[in-house]
Amino acid sequence: MLPVSSGVAIATAVYRRLADSPVSLSKRDTNTTQDQLPPWSLLIVLIDWIIFVPLLIITFYTFQRVFPVLAMVEDENDSAYNRVSLDDDETASFADDAAFHNGPKKVPDAPGAPAGHASASRAPAVHTPAGRTLPITSSIRATTRLVRSNGGFGAFFRGFACYFAYTLLTSIILVIFTLVLPTSLAFLALLPASLALVQLDTAWVHIVMTPRSPVRFWSRAPAFRRTFDATARPVALLWLVTQIARFTPSLVAGAINANHNNWKDVVVVLASLAVVVLLVIPAHVVLVRVQASLLPDADDTIIPFDRSFGGAVVPAVLGGKGYVSMTEAWNTFSAAAWRRLVQLYVKVFLVGIAGILIMAAVIIPEYMLLHAQSTRKH
Repeated sequence: MLPVSSGVAIATAVYRRLADSPVSLSKRDTNTTQDQLPPWSLLIVLIDWIIFVPLLIITFYTFQRVFPVLAMVEDENDSAYNRVSLDDDETASFADDAAFHNGPKKVPDAPGAPAGHASASRAPAVHTPAGRTLPITSSIRATTRLVRSNGGFGAFFRGFACYFAYTLLTSIILVIFTLVLPTSLAFLALLPASLALVQLDTAWVHIVMTPRSPVRFWSRAPAFRRTFDATARPVALLWLVTQIARFTPSLVAGAINANHNNWKDVVVVLASLAVVVLLVIPAHVVLVRVQASLLPDADDTIIPFDRSFGGAVVPAVLGGKGYVSMTEAWNTFSAAAWRRLVQLYVKVFLVGIAGILIMAAVIIPEYMLLHAQSTRKH
């Protein structure tokens, strides 16, 4: 889990450096002389914050957190959705815009669909040159337009208040547990914190995959007992593999006696990446799909979603649990879906790198300009 606060922290550090470095590095006389930034420098910093903070949130929250969740729950076999081509030609572009402006519209379940099958909303799809329809989340462009069509630019921040509250409460609980536990057992603190907040985490998944609602996020939290019963084991599994990923670099580095540190670093990076791809991402997929299965029947979705998980979910009124098990969540996620999800992670990683480079391309010249325009102060 990559908190969006890490991206904001990057910006904060950059701006702190921007403000402090000309002073600390330009001292010729430690006692009496330093550089002073021009008065309009504060305006530049303010403008940068207005531009880059939303960019950082979209990059590190929407792309890296929201888009993967949509990919994890999308039903790639749903035939009840009216797909819209996203070809690059002008006609297709106008068709896309018209479909999006019409907004999500509920479509009746297809005849013979299994009980509990999701009602569908009109959503864009990607068409290959051969005419084969691909899932929405196979394209960042299609996913971006889907999100934007359900609330405009503000939809990129969907669920952010709930996510921020979850992150804040998790941090508070972690502090409490780390004060009680010995230092050697501090890594255990995340597990009880995650279990205590399963309602809020599940509510966030529901907010991400459904249209905008006037209901406050805390009012959308499902019942604790049912949510805990459904998600406790997936949460524990995700915590376990996260700890494995956390300690993998040091364990691998300690086990390797390489003569060249460069090769050692490569092995450590590859081992860490393998643990994330083979353990962390699958555990996260299982948890999200279990959480999605708890979505109330009255809530529509912005993405094709099979509530029955291929008939695996038996409604509570028929004597079933009403949600998918870990095994069923795993078995109903196809190999094609796994490939699509990994490809999406690669794409959003590259988008994140591009966003950081764009920010650096603006801030570094500004830093040089401000340093050149700074005046001597005695």
